[in-house]
Amino acid sequence: MLDLTKERARESKERADNMAIKNAKLRGELLAADEVLFGWSHIQTNTRLGVLAIVPRLSQEFGLTPDQEAVLDAEVRRALTGLADDPLRPLGADGDEGDERSSPAAETSTLPVD
Repeated sequence: MLDLTKERARESKERADNMAIKNAKLRGELLAADEVLFGWSHIQTNTRLGVLAIVPRLSQEFGLTPDQEAVLDAEVRRALTGLADDPLRPLGADGDEGDERSSPAAETSTLPVD
């Protein structure tokens, strides 16, 4: 059986909530979800492009060999993939507690710059 008092209270709360949302939108305190997604997508794309551009710049600046450039590129892409897979997991959190010896770059070669 419906409790008329509870139903009126629920309806009143819904009206108040709707009015609060409407007022927050008018004050510019709320954004549409699609606007937020578009903004973050734009930021993410620009960040990824900027990070990927680091390797060719460093290669040119320091005269890296193609092998050195490939190792550096692989590490950058691995880090970006890790962020994409789990953006809240700290970089290097592979269960190795930050031991850089587990890094593919450390296993394959070093990057001396002469």
